[in-house]
Amino acid sequence: MKLNRIIGSIIAAALAICSSVALAEPEVIINEIGFIGTGLDTATARFELSNSGRYEIAIKDMYNEEDETNIYLQPFTQLKFLLLKDGHKYIESMQNAGKTLPLDLESGTYQVYIAGSSEQTSEKISQYYFSITAESEIANNYPQPTYEKIGFLPEVQKIEEVENGSTIPVGIEEDGDYKVYLTNFSFPNKLSTLKLLIANNDTPESSIKLNASEQTQDVSPIFSAKAGQLLTLATIAIADDAEGKGLYGIKLVKMSGNVELTVLEAAIPVGTEDGEINIDAYTTYNDTFTVGNSTTQTLHFSMLNDQLDAARGIFASSVAEDVGEEDTEGAEETEGEPEPEIETLPYTIMITNTTNNQVVFNQNATTEETELNLASGTYAIAVFSQIMPGSDTIFGIRITAGDKHIYDHTLAIGGDFILSEKLPQVSSQSEITIADMCEGRRFDELGAVITNGTDIIDYISVDYPAAAPKYCSTPYRKSQTIETDPALQYQVHLLSVLPTPANGEVARPAMYYFKAADKQTGEELLELTGALQGDYFNSGYEFEIATAGNATIKLTDYQFPEEFNELKIVVTHGTEKETIYSSDPEGTTYTYTSDKLQSGKYYATIMANLQSENDIGTYGIVATFTPEAASQTEEGSPEPTTDDGNNSGGGGSIPLSLIITFISLVIFARKRTYR
Repeated sequence: MKLNRIIGSIIAAALAICSSVALAEPEVIINEIGFIGTGLDTATARFELSNSGRYEIAIKDMYNEEDETNIYLQPFTQLKFLLLKDGHKYIESMQNAGKTLPLDLESGTYQVYIAGSSEQTSEKISQYYFSITAESEIANNYPQPTYEKIGFLPEVQKIEEVENGSTIPVGIEEDGDYKVYLTNFSFPNKLSTLKLLIANNDTPESSIKLNASEQTQDVSPIFSAKAGQLLTLATIAIADDAEGKGLYGIKLVKMSGNVELTVLEAAIPVGTEDGEINIDAYTTYNDTFTVGNSTTQTLHFSMLNDQLDAARGIFASSVAEDVGEEDTEGAEETEGEPEPEIETLPYTIMITNTTNNQVVFNQNATTEETELNLASGTYAIAVFSQIMPGSDTIFGIRITAGDKHIYDHTLAIGGDFILSEKLPQVSSQSEITIADMCEGRRFDELGAVITNGTDIIDYISVDYPAAAPKYCSTPYRKSQTIETDPALQYQVHLLSVLPTPANGEVARPAMYYFKAADKQTGEELLELTGALQGDYFNSGYEFEIATAGNATIKLTDYQFPEEFNELKIVVTHGTEKETIYSSDPEGTTYTYTSDKLQSGKYYATIMANLQSENDIGTYGIVATFTPEAASQTEEGSPEPTTDDGNNSGGGGSIPLSLIITFISLVIFARKRTYR
């Protein structure tokens, strides 16, 4: 049975930040190339070429139909590459993979972008080999490539659900030591049989077996694997409960000293009523918490949908009709409210002691409070949830010791929830701002749900005029102060409703902005921006300007392997914005002059519309900044002086990394499906 896989539509490719530059030179704050789309699987690499000269370039499909030893490889139906140097297209793939192409190359830094597709048989993957070899080496019996890369597509493996288990082919990208975890979850009960075979297709005799049938978790010994090897993780999983359902987890990690780097992690369901399994219908949340001196704790769960509906006013009209003066005449007296029934919720909770990796709690959530007996220390908590199609769910977790809150968290799952973030607190009041940025289509509803574990604190939504047009250009915003307790843990969940486009209408993007600041000090606690895309995709960047100056932003459509139907970048500072369009393979440049560029945090959000959902495109973005002082010096202002006031006598430099701080790369790729 084939399972769909959500492919990350944005791949970060190259990021260069200069730590200091000559005084009159601009600082590069973003230099990025990436893919947008899901039509092909992609991979990237970066390498240095020391010597200029004549080279042969080759890309090869490693599938060989005559080789029966590796049954998990399949051929590519498309295999292409793009070679760039200094952000400029150097070469686009030759027509036929497996051929070589001679080319004169200059020394320097290159990026290669590989895109491929196959028949999408989910239990198999495809393998490629890319190489650059100096012409002087070609005549040798065993020519040594100047650069080579062997890899697998897709890089994130698909999971083939088979009867009573699953098969996951995993291509190893780096030499190193690895380890596998196999976990038997209570969902709703443990599986009666859960076994895993880690099969090394190169050396079958080194295969490893795990068994978590009688225990919660089994862990493999550390084993070595080399780049280009193919492992197969094959499980047998049998559920004996009345519904024939269960859940198990597989995690592959790469060892980096004592640190474990996750390569693959999946929670895999077993059995459903109709026999169909969709692994994308399950999600996993992971976090940690600390227990102090208490020896007894209480675990609380609560479904918060009714609280949220009331906060949004969804029940307002029906409640108004039903509520009035209560007619008590003739009413029979009752001895008290009946005890509420204990309800089992569609969530599995696992708590693990991080010191010894022992699982101390592994049960389904219920509406009944559960007593815990956790010793002092740090614990990992994992929540596994089934996503019900066409519905939104908000669910609260709280762990207390007496009146003290040890841990609070709220999960918001479903299509109308954009994202969830922790909301820091420093005092008893926070100023919340939520805005519809009106980049194209506006939202029908946009709001921020503020929660504390099992409680909804407030719902703050944008107020639209009664006759507000569905397309707008000036942002709508709402600010409100909320009361908070600095000792508690809060979250914000952004919720949106987009209008359904008419038949044949392109689903235009809608863009949001959120900010939380401490009311007393003005300190920024959290700032977020992004877009819900409809038929669009998007990727975002965040940077900060700390002084006056000029900035340029260049946006390029590399038209590989397809050109975008529309490509633009929206640069925002608070609720102010500029929009730049590009369809040029040489790039389109926009300049911010010092009168437009204010100090503070900026977000650059790339939006792209593809010709079809089966396409993929490649974009480039370069952003530079020149402080005002540098421009003045270039025009003849005095030379910089040393600390003692003497003329430095030369082209000194300023560490502009002190002036501009590149904060982070933020990826919020999302494709909106309308219901």
